[in-house]
Amino acid sequence: MGRKWLIIITFLLLPQIAQAKGNLEISIAKNRVSWKNWEFQAVGLNNDHVYLWDFGDGSLSDAQEPIHAFPKWGKYKVTLSASDSAGGVGAAETGIVISFWHIQNIWLQAILGILALGSAVLVLLIIFNKLPKLKDE
Repeated sequence: MGRKWLIIITFLLLPQIAQAKGNLEISIAKNRVSWKNWEFQAVGLNNDHVYLWDFGDGSLSDAQEPIHAFPKWGKYKVTLSASDSAGGVGAAETGIVISFWHIQNIWLQAILGILALGSAVLVLLIIFNKLPKLKDE
């Protein structure tokens, strides 16, 4: 519960664009860690900035370089808002696509495993000529 309040307070402390005393030039670097996990980094900022990440799935973070696990496959818009002590603000966004067809998806692995097992059984039946014969009518 404390972390949620910290993020809300962080958001309230960010100056609004109209009140900004400067524009921060920022961008987002991203790196896939695993199927649904991504690592993000604010490019052009340092430790003196206040960060607010919105991952587009209802999750927020105030970490400088968060690693986030998206809940399921789909398209997400990740937004970073940042502020410095001089009142400068900046924002950047990037898109993330979590595909069902990624090989690290456990559901896809299960489906492919079942298909591979079925194919292996069929090949063995063909090799050993154990397929049921159709009756001539």
